[in-house]
Amino acid sequence: MIELAISSWTVHGALGAPWYEPDADGRMVNRAESQPAELSLLDLPAFIADEGIKLLEICNFHLPSLEDSYLARLRANIEAAGVTLVNLLVDTGNLSAADNAIWRPDIEAAKRWQDIAVKLGARGVRLDCGTDAP
Repeated sequence: MIELAISSWTVHGALGAPWYEPDADGRMVNRAESQPAELSLLDLPAFIADEGIKLLEICNFHLPSLEDSYLARLRANIEAAGVTLVNLLVDTGNLSAADNAIWRPDIEAAKRWQDIAVKLGARGVRLDCGTDAP
């Protein structure tokens, strides 16, 4: 049976069009010109469940915090809504770079995102491998 899934990107505008990235101290900072949010990422699981959608992908840049307490709360909301987090989309780095100095740190960052995906209870991680030709 085919099931419908949704990505947090689909409701990017309703989330306030955030684009969170870590700063030099590891704090998540919104790098986009944010607009008023109509929907919180914490409320997204219940929102989609109410529409009969039970599969979710979250984009890493939509996470306003990487604190364990926030990740645990988001995971609890996902589980309470009966939603399955199928993927955490990791859209950072350039894993396809030919230069080791570029891709090696990005591999380490990808590993950290995998740890975050585990904390969220995600079934998988979808990595954007960058823009360089293989």
